[in-house]
Amino acid sequence: MTRDDDVEDHRAAERRFEADPADQAALQRAIAARRRHGLPVPLALLEGVVRPARTFTSSRALNLRVVLPDGRPSLVGRTNVAGAGDAVEVPAHRGLLVGPEPKKTAPEQLVECFGDGGATGLTLTTVGVATGERVPFPPARALGAMAGLERLDLFGHTIDPATTQALEALGSVTHVDLEACAFLPGAFAALARLPSLASLRLNRPRQQWASAALAGAVALERLDLCDAPLDAAGVEALARLPTLRALRVANQPLPARLLDGLPHLERLGVEWVHTLPADAVTRISRLERLVALELANVTFSGVTPDAAALRRLAALGRLEALDLSGPLARGDALLADLVAGLPDLRHLHLRFGDALTDAGAAALRRLARLRRLSLATCVDLGDRAVQVVARLPALEALDLSFTRVSDEGAAALAEAPGLRALKLAGTTGVTGRGVAALARSPALEELDLTRCMGVDDDALSSLAASRLRALRLDAHRVTPAGVARLAALERLEDLYLAGADPTVFTRARLKSLLSARPGLRLHTASEERHVEVLPPLL
Repeated sequence: MTRDDDVEDHRAAERRFEADPADQAALQRAIAARRRHGLPVPLALLEGVVRPARTFTSSRALNLRVVLPDGRPSLVGRTNVAGAGDAVEVPAHRGLLVGPEPKKTAPEQLVECFGDGGATGLTLTTVGVATGERVPFPPARALGAMAGLERLDLFGHTIDPATTQALEALGSVTHVDLEACAFLPGAFAALARLPSLASLRLNRPRQQWASAALAGAVALERLDLCDAPLDAAGVEALARLPTLRALRVANQPLPARLLDGLPHLERLGVEWVHTLPADAVTRISRLERLVALELANVTFSGVTPDAAALRRLAALGRLEALDLSGPLARGDALLADLVAGLPDLRHLHLRFGDALTDAGAAALRRLARLRRLSLATCVDLGDRAVQVVARLPALEALDLSFTRVSDEGAAALAEAPGLRALKLAGTTGVTGRGVAALARSPALEELDLTRCMGVDDDALSSLAASRLRALRLDAHRVTPAGVARLAALERLEDLYLAGADPTVFTRARLKSLLSARPGLRLHTASEERHVEVLPPLL
């Protein structure tokens, strides 16, 4: 095959994947052809890769995390830690990340987990999850031997030039997530220049970082900055990145000129920014390529935009995902205007919209393509709004936490044909009767009943007939008999019990539950983040 034929083949393979995202063979051919010719692999292709479910086996003491197919992170288990065995059932995933326990597994021993071992990512904190002991950073030679390493997730470590040289030699690292890390001279610039680096998250660096070095990130498509302020040189560097398509800024200033310098942005996230320029919404409304926008929990340095200014966002005709949680979730009239101008929305988050009412929620019926919706802490919303939401034909995931929904609303949601994930945390009006109705849902697989004070033993018994794969609860009215009844949920794979009463959910009872359901994964500790109902917006 000639080079021209090969290039045409990868283009054809990409077209086949775009037409059918389930065609993993076409996707792999497209990625392989691009890499053969030294071409960058777009993030959309990289994150389209879904590895099948598998059994991961290791004699090492490891913590295993996955990135699920929809982008949600999840801890799936441990090997040889605190009584765990040497095998973990891993669901279908974009990436499988392994992390060592100190004094049990040295970081260099993780090399065997890569390649045929199945791991594609490395996660290293400064202290172990189970023991609290310090985790050393692996030698560069070991890092360079981790064949197929794609994702690097570090907390609290110091990056040196030898590390970046090893990563460059691998040529496979596409996602880097750094929290509370420091950089030796030249290390960040070298990291940014990695030709394979497509996604970078920088959270609370321990020192002033050289943001100007972003100019060398020639393949970077997504950048996430939290407490990592940009200087003037960094703003100019970002404006010169032709590949940058997604930017998220949190808990730090957002320079107005940055918005003007990125007309090619497709995804923009601004969260917990308390000095947003007064004209930021107007500037954002000019970003004509946006398909996803997050303006969550923001305040302004000048005059807060009024409803008329926010209505300009409806001019973003390509927008598929919108998050206006917090002060910008202004009420019924604004919701109606946005829905009218953005009928193709797939994802909508309006958390803390305390001015939204049941009457205003009627506008949501126009969103026939809406797949994911969060109305959490919209405290005036109740069952009338739920009746509208339950009829949305494409709805898959819904968060109604801390609303006034009751058993009547739960019964309506049970009839939603495609509703797969539901979060009802803090809905005090939902009792065992509502849970029993949800158990009859034809599609529901994930349910969050945290702080639902009406959930008791009978409610858990009714879930035995459900299709649930994941359940989260703290169950204040559950008795020891109720713990045993959870064994009857034959399809349940993950049970999240953070905050549950330890005098009811005792170790002995949980051990008995696992004996009855050996394939069940229990998540109880605070460090074991539960799977969120709504995947990341960006």
